[in-house]
Amino acid sequence: MVEQPGEKIHQSPESVHERIKELRKIIYGIAKKSEGADLFRKINSREYDFAMQIQKNHPDYVKYRSYHQLIGSTPSHRSLDGDFEGIDSVETFYKILIEEIKNNDK
Repeated sequence: MVEQPGEKIHQSPESVHERIKELRKIIYGIAKKSEGADLFRKINSREYDFAMQIQKNHPDYVKYRSYHQLIGSTPSHRSLDGDFEGIDSVETFYKILIEEIKNNDK
């Protein structure tokens, strides 16, 4: 499918959730390799703060599968696929967090 100017290619919700799953594996893999509890605490704290931001901005947050991926809970079988938009994107949150952690290791 060729993207036309001004048109967004819609990716399947499954691909969004698979990418979030992989990003979580990467970030927790980095933390495990660091062998320090401090990094795990930092990641958990950032996830908590981000979850609070989503709760504030999206009253229906609990309906979204990406929110459950963020907090590590099991979503309802009726949960909505897809990710939040803009600054509340779970996928973007993990990408930024991974880069921050990698940059702090340098």
